[in-house]
Amino acid sequence: IAKRYPERFAVVGRFNPKAPDASAQLDGWLKDPHMLGVRMSFHTKPYSDWLDDGSLDWFWAKCERNKIPVVALVPGMIRKLFAVAERHPDLKILIPHMACVLDAKGAEAFRDIEELAALARHPNVVVNVSSAPCFSKEPYPFRDVEPYLRRIYDAYGPQRMLWGADLSRLTSTYRECLEQFSRGLDFLSASDKEWILGKTLAEVLNWPEPRSALR
Repeated sequence: IAKRYPERFAVVGRFNPKAPDASAQLDGWLKDPHMLGVRMSFHTKPYSDWLDDGSLDWFWAKCERNKIPVVALVPGMIRKLFAVAERHPDLKILIPHMACVLDAKGAEAFRDIEELAALARHPNVVVNVSSAPCFSKEPYPFRDVEPYLRRIYDAYGPQRMLWGADLSRLTSTYRECLEQFSRGLDFLSASDKEWILGKTLAEVLNWPEPRSALR
């Protein structure tokens, strides 16, 4: 799809750091014209252990050196990224789904919100405010998650927040997910929406063809 519609689609590819040629893969990762970063999921074992045992030290360092943004899924375990962000200040780290507990809703889903906010002291960290309706106990406009979105906004600002739907797990309609940000959050300015709904993604992933979700 990215090859057919390069002005609309690009790829953040999954990566196996245990592959025999893993290091060589990273050296050529961004040479693919459609590849913008690496996606890593740490929500199950043994992957979650890799954040503690030092086996990925080389991976973070090489991604930083090669300027490869890393999307790191760490639901309910945001503290495991503190040392990574500290040691690699030039590595762009994107945190999907606000580090929420994936099978929870309301306050339980956002139990690590203050730790997520604390991580904002590292300017290389960006938060994907994606699939927000999935963590709500209410119908549109999902007012119960608004205080948590405001907390993230206050900590990170719009230029370090990026919207996403994740249709594979979305519990609302796509329109409702989009309009939560385009219409439903009164603390967002028009400029904020431009950043969150497109410009942040383009900036962080070095995407030369930014497309705002508002368009």
